[in-house]
Amino acid sequence: MQYAWFHKDWNKFNASFLFLNNGLQNVVEEEIRYSQTFGSHLKYSASDALDLSANAYLQSGKDVADNDLSAYLIGLDLGYKASAKLSLGLGFEIQSGNDNALIGNKNKAFTPFYGTNHKFNGFMDYFYVGNHANNVGLVDIYAKVGTKLGNKSSLTATVHNFLAQAEIAPDVDKQLGTEIDVVYSHKFNGDVTIEAGYSQMFASEGLEVVKNNFDGNVNNWAWLMVTIKPTLFNSK
Repeated sequence: MQYAWFHKDWNKFNASFLFLNNGLQNVVEEEIRYSQTFGSHLKYSASDALDLSANAYLQSGKDVADNDLSAYLIGLDLGYKASAKLSLGLGFEIQSGNDNALIGNKNKAFTPFYGTNHKFNGFMDYFYVGNHANNVGLVDIYAKVGTKLGNKSSLTATVHNFLAQAEIAPDVDKQLGTEIDVVYSHKFNGDVTIEAGYSQMFASEGLEVVKNNFDGNVNNWAWLMVTIKPTLFNSK
């Protein structure tokens, strides 16, 4: 792996540029196949209340199976602080994919190499967390609202609407489902924070086809996390 990264801050604007040359070994032919990922992350603070972020990346070269790679990711995120206690967000992300999840002569599926993928596309990790590689891609349209409950507590809710970027199968709609993520956070003191969350996925037929699961299960999870960050030593 070889990469080059550049970052620059201006007054209300910052930009990052990345080039990644990533080699994966084909275990059958014992050859290393290289792909190239390049693009930019941009952020603009229009005011103290409004900020805008954008991502745009391309992938080319070869995948590990020696197919030509031609893929992309684009995303846009808008954040608005309506008041001291209320914040709103709206955005989308598109990752390209392959029609019918078949690569053919060219692999059009974007791969988010080495990403903190649990942070994106919903907390239930249906997509790109050790899964969904070389598949039909993803369109994630989301809205979120956060509110402060006093000085130490907050509540955030996010709604994701998921669609396939490419064709899933003949006569199957691209709609994958809708996910709701709710997170509550309370800070007891400077050292201890407790967080709790609940997520529910309302799956569509398209998700059943992609995941090859047709038994109509209810899809949800809840979690609880305690974070302790003690100050063990302090010195001037």
